[in-house]
Amino acid sequence: MVLNSVIGRIQTQRNKIGAIQTNITIPSIKNLIIPIPPEPIQDKIANEVKTRIERAKELQEKEKQIVEKAKEKIKKIILGEKKI
Repeated sequence: MVLNSVIGRIQTQRNKIGAIQTNITIPSIKNLIIPIPPEPIQDKIANEVKTRIERAKELQEKEKQIVEKAKEKIKKIILGEKKI
């Protein structure tokens, strides 16, 4: 993402070598300046990620329960215990 940003492209343009097939060197990559947002914004992003991960886990658990209920219903239908 950083290399495709405006800042990243400017930095890679400055450091590329070669005329036909351009490259950048490992030392150039190591010296790239990567913008980092202020700590409050980092915290906000981290909290949002945590919230989404927790929500995804909840949805996965709910999905498992739904699948198990569906399996039980299908099993009963197949075994003739319950009519459609």
